Amino acid sequence: MSTNCYVRRCKALCLVLCLLPLLLLGARAEGSERPQKIVVAAGNDSAPFYFLNKEGEPEGWMVDLWKVWSEKTGIDVEFRLDSFGNSLDLVRKGEADAHAGCFYSKERDAFMDYVLPLTDVQTHFFYSMKIQGLKSLQNLRGFNIGIIKGDYAMEVLERELPGASISVFDNNKELFEAVENGDVKVFVKDTLIALKTLSDRGLMDEYSYIPEQPLYSKPFLATVREGQEGLAEIVLDGMKQISQQEKMEIEAKWSGKVLAGVSDKLVISCMNDYPPFTTLTKYGEPAGLLVDLWRLWAERTGTDIEFRFGYWYETLDDIAHGRADIHSGLNKNFEREVWMDFTEPIFLTDTSLFYLAGQQPVTLENLKGKKVGTLKGAVTEAWLRENAPSIQTVPFVGNEQMAESLLKGDVAAVLIEGVNFTEVLLQHGWAGKVDRVKKVLSFQNLYAGTIAGRRGLINKINQGFQAISRSEIQELERRWVPEPTLRHFANQPRPLDLTRREMIWLKDHPQMRLGVDSEWPPFEFISPQGLYEGIVSEYISRLGEKLGVEILPVSEKNWDDMVEKVSSQDVDMVAGPNSADDVAAYLHYSKPYLSFPLSILVRDDSSVLNLRDLKGKKVGVVRGYDIENSLNQDTPGIDIVLVDNTEEALWDLVEGKLDALVSSTVSYRYLTSKHGISNVRVAVATPYSFNLSMGVRRDWPELVGILDKALGTITDSERDAIVNHWLNIHIERFIDWSMVWKVAFGIFSVAALILGIIIHANRKLAAEIVVRKRTQAALAESRERLEKQNHELIEAAELREDVERVSRHDLKNPLTNILSVPQLLMMSDNIEEYQKEMLKRVEASGYAMLQMINNSLDIFKMERGAYKFNPIDVDIAAVVRKVLLDQESVSNSKELSMSLLLEGVPMDEHETVMIQGEELLCYSMLSNLVRNAFEASPEGEAVTVELHREDGVALAIHNMGAVPEGIRDYFFEKYATSGKARGTGLGTYSAKLIAEVHGGTMGFITSEEHGTTVTVKFPA
Repeated sequence: MSTNCYVRRCKALCLVLCLLPLLLLGARAEGSERPQKIVVAAGNDSAPFYFLNKEGEPEGWMVDLWKVWSEKTGIDVEFRLDSFGNSLDLVRKGEADAHAGCFYSKERDAFMDYVLPLTDVQTHFFYSMKIQGLKSLQNLRGFNIGIIKGDYAMEVLERELPGASISVFDNNKELFEAVENGDVKVFVKDTLIALKTLSDRGLMDEYSYIPEQPLYSKPFLATVREGQEGLAEIVLDGMKQISQQEKMEIEAKWSGKVLAGVSDKLVISCMNDYPPFTTLTKYGEPAGLLVDLWRLWAERTGTDIEFRFGYWYETLDDIAHGRADIHSGLNKNFEREVWMDFTEPIFLTDTSLFYLAGQQPVTLENLKGKKVGTLKGAVTEAWLRENAPSIQTVPFVGNEQMAESLLKGDVAAVLIEGVNFTEVLLQHGWAGKVDRVKKVLSFQNLYAGTIAGRRGLINKINQGFQAISRSEIQELERRWVPEPTLRHFANQPRPLDLTRREMIWLKDHPQMRLGVDSEWPPFEFISPQGLYEGIVSEYISRLGEKLGVEILPVSEKNWDDMVEKVSSQDVDMVAGPNSADDVAAYLHYSKPYLSFPLSILVRDDSSVLNLRDLKGKKVGVVRGYDIENSLNQDTPGIDIVLVDNTEEALWDLVEGKLDALVSSTVSYRYLTSKHGISNVRVAVATPYSFNLSMGVRRDWPELVGILDKALGTITDSERDAIVNHWLNIHIERFIDWSMVWKVAFGIFSVAALILGIIIHANRKLAAEIVVRKRTQAALAESRERLEKQNHELIEAAELREDVERVSRHDLKNPLTNILSVPQLLMMSDNIEEYQKEMLKRVEASGYAMLQMINNSLDIFKMERGAYKFNPIDVDIAAVVRKVLLDQESVSNSKELSMSLLLEGVPMDEHETVMIQGEELLCYSMLSNLVRNAFEASPEGEAVTVELHREDGVALAIHNMGAVPEGIRDYFFEKYATSGKARGTGLGTYSAKLIAEVHGGTMGFITSEEHGTTVTVKFPA
């Protein structure tokens, strides 16, 4: 070959090589020319993914996604909807450019190219509720299984269930008509499509499925016709332009699931088969202990929340991909801490081993080489693999599947949260077939979790849970965990979960100085031997042990010196009330670890029965209780005297230097017992209380969180033991209601004893009075005998008065002690609301009894003209309304009508009629008179109370019953009674005395025809 020829050939080759890229580029450009419109095929009855609405327009999840794609790319989309099988044929035949979304299969791969996943879709088998025992795909043999033409389920059934009887329908409409008619009892369908269609046809209560056992879970993929590479790139590019927020909004619209970021509400991710913590009811409503706890959190923080449910692994995936803001509750492990942030502990759970009943109890040791089931992705799975590598760990998707494997013997045991698995066994009737190893393997904290980086949300969650009391959480636990031995929040010590930073801080601060009030028993004090003692001291001792630090008490005898030490940081912490204003500026406070109600203490001879009675009296208040403002605001006119400590103030009360003292029932019980004080009583329980918290110097904020965690590990039984030790009172955390009834019985026994004594004396004396009246007429000639009888009557009356005085004095002290018991029981954190109501009734009955005793003392003074009358403005109409309300049960039992009139016209509830008097005495007087009217009135009649303003105020009580003739002449005399099995004859007598003390008069008129009217006249 010549040189010139070779050169020419080389030049030609170079030219070809240079032009080749341009030729290829041109060919590619020609093949990928952007179309102005594409045709997208989809099913016409596969809601919520794609379907035709009532107007014949395409709608659905995938339809909306392709519409947004159209906006992003500027390419019009023409939707062609047909039955699902036919929609695939449209692509196969070249009549459609793309399919809106379908599963991958080998058959479809022959005529479609797959572009990208659009969303994950689950498919389940559904079955009639009339069929029992369908737990797995293999159980479907022998049943005719319905599917639609072209469904990927056909490929799965042929592979997994060869030889199965299958009925193929052209479309979903025909399939579900057969389901509705009962021709098909079992069918396979994409889960959301099945649920939507069953709901629309009203069949949700007739068909079921096993949520934790999907037949398969695969992505819906966008596809184009085979060989359309250019279009595939355009579809991919357009789908990538759709933002995550836009995708989530479309998903939320059609899936029915709540998604984070779609609205202003926080979305909380929950497991859908995690009873009793999180679950869905039959009607799809969120329920469970954690659900209620989060609702309480939302209430405290003023936050709108919604719940998103899924399988365990889905709940984590929802957090990871932003579909949820908060995980409702999970354990921490290293893997999760890489990508999640966690709150403080919100609850406590246990890990336990379960095995078949009747077998030998299992241990990790004798399970070596055997299969043990656990929940897939749970902390227990990782724990088993790490701590028991010789055990064959078998992960399960759901609890029900795991329980069935245990019952069939596929696994030797399961390791799982005990409360959760026990609930699953109960729900399915398997509790008697499975035993639980008595010793709990471990306890773990449950935390709320978020995606890493949302520290602001973590802080908000922590603050909200700090506003929820232990008692509220325990109430939720009692509601959702019926078996007391499984209630771990109240009963079990929590792990002390300190961060690395907190542990380093404690290491740098091995000693702390505690400011101590040396004279505040039984809370804290310095004993004669110089020892730090009391309720608080035991908490401090436990905190020192738990934190590994030395807490040194620094005592002061008065509060002012303590304030000075706090302000100068000569002490690092105090353990008293968290409301003391004079030290609040220098301290950060922990959450309260104890709370006590405050009561009003008075001497036995005091007439104080309520807060209003304290007006003008010297009332001692211990510095630090911080109720001075509340007392002044709620009860103006009180002369408040600040005192250094309760013990000295109690002696001031005994000696008459104070008229009353505000004190906790705990201090009262301890100090009166210690010093043998018997002439002080609890007059009234106030609405106030004081909380004990740990106060920490402000430059040590780290210690507050550490103390909160350490205090949270002290169990309720430990707390009770501490208080019991200093009060010698047994407070049952799980209330022994037989004891409560004994208390109630004790109170009513005391009442019965008093009434028995009085009734016995009354009847004896009433009989003697009758004899006296008869003998006065018949024995005029026997003066000596009459005088003798009079002398006996005087002795009997004096004896009765002595008995009453003894009763008042000797019964008030034990009754006061009995009254403190309901208060102490109500301090228990786990008492349910109805139990609290019962205790309040017991307490109210006790106070009513105490008031009866005190009233008898007032009557005694009135009889001798020694009663000191202290009149104030009293709305007598309001008193009448209260009496009528309180006596409503009596009137209802006889079907009586009641009315309050003013000058013959029914009174408006806001109208007032004022007199000068004592409200408590007026209530007592009218209560007696109105009750007598109700008891005397025939059934079904009317009882009226009418007020008149003329020369003062007149009050008339009328009923249609007549006073018996035998007592009309001495109706207002002492012991006058007739026809009442338990009448004492003191009601009208005491009422007349009270009227006279008010400067008024009382009279009555009666007849068989017009009934009885009792009139009370108060002076102007």
